[in-house]
Amino acid sequence: MKPVRALILSVLALLLLAQPIAAQRNRTLTQQIRTLQVQNLSRDWGLPIVRLDSNDQLLVSFDYMDEEYHRFVYKIVHLTADFEPTADLFESDFVANTAETEPIDDYEESMNTITHYVHYQFAFPNINVRPRLSGNYRIDILLDEDDEPTPVAQVYFAVLDSQVGAGIGVTTDTDIDWNRNHQQVELHLTTPSLEVVDPQSELYVVVLQNKRWDNAAINPPATHIGNHEYRWFHSRPLIFEAGNEYRRFEMLSTRYPGIGLERMQWFAPFYHATVFADETRPNYLYEQDINGRFVVRTEDNTDAASESEYAWVHFTLDCDEIKGSDVYVDGDFSDNRFLPANRLEYNASRGAYEGAVFLKTGYYNYHYLTVRHGETEGHTYATEGNHYQTENEYDALIYYKRRGSRYWQLVGHAHSDFKLTQ
Repeated sequence: MKPVRALILSVLALLLLAQPIAAQRNRTLTQQIRTLQVQNLSRDWGLPIVRLDSNDQLLVSFDYMDEEYHRFVYKIVHLTADFEPTADLFESDFVANTAETEPIDDYEESMNTITHYVHYQFAFPNINVRPRLSGNYRIDILLDEDDEPTPVAQVYFAVLDSQVGAGIGVTTDTDIDWNRNHQQVELHLTTPSLEVVDPQSELYVVVLQNKRWDNAAINPPATHIGNHEYRWFHSRPLIFEAGNEYRRFEMLSTRYPGIGLERMQWFAPFYHATVFADETRPNYLYEQDINGRFVVRTEDNTDAASESEYAWVHFTLDCDEIKGSDVYVDGDFSDNRFLPANRLEYNASRGAYEGAVFLKTGYYNYHYLTVRHGETEGHTYATEGNHYQTENEYDALIYYKRRGSRYWQLVGHAHSDFKLTQ
């Protein structure tokens, strides 16, 4: 490995590992893992959820920043509703597998790129490994070249066994304001096939906005409980900052800047892409976004997975310094985690926040979030504004653990794409 690249990647590792990790979000445990993704093969977008005993599959992929092949294996772990390992289950209870670990045999060495890497991927569940139970899961990816395999990454998914009726809606009429800065989620749950004696201890509900976990509503109390029926209407914990549409840029080639890029340059040993300087957004601005996601693409070659280049992408947010808070550039590319690697530093002489993120060529959504010192939730009010028209998406996850059961099941999922109707 070139000395300069090795130094940069070592610094990246220290930055990544210096930040506390939120357990329900994907994480890398070494500086050499990049572009870690979990994609639905049975549908285009959405949370990484597969239905129990179905043909649904996920595609797990990552790049290992080295020129040579390395042997990787993976195993799965069943988790509780709050993403801790399920203590009362044996591995044979929750997974059907042919071995303790499964090798990752689908790989390609990078071609026609300045930055060398090997791209690995595997589809899951598969003929060798299949979950037996519903609930939350973690896939541990390990480098298997020593006496003891070394964990290098973790990804999270869920298995759904639909047993409830769940409906979700969104309104801009909230207990805070009306058609202004917030959106109110309303949830309706029916449980005719579940034996629920104590809803407070046997049901667990999570509501997400744009797949973000930092501002998730965790187990809000129902506002109405009837006969096998639960409602969350005008629930204060289900009021979300409305935000603004995600910003976007395209980096499809190293030969020219794409949409949203001011320039593409080469400073050895890396390419550098500069996003046009952004400003805070006091007004709603419609963008045809994909709610924070990214897609790896390239126009310079044919195989995006193994022939896409990496570049340092430079972001600038022109604004006054926001006292008492840190500013992050955020999106699925950062797993919506507030790491030093995607934190922007304030440049007082320019009057702007600045930073750079190492990304693979493709199409990216992003926004700027502020995190108050000592807190873990990102906010949009100071950078993106909050506008009731914003087309956000919401997901509700419903977990159930009956009395005497050893594990939390995922028994319901509801999704809503909010679009304002006149």
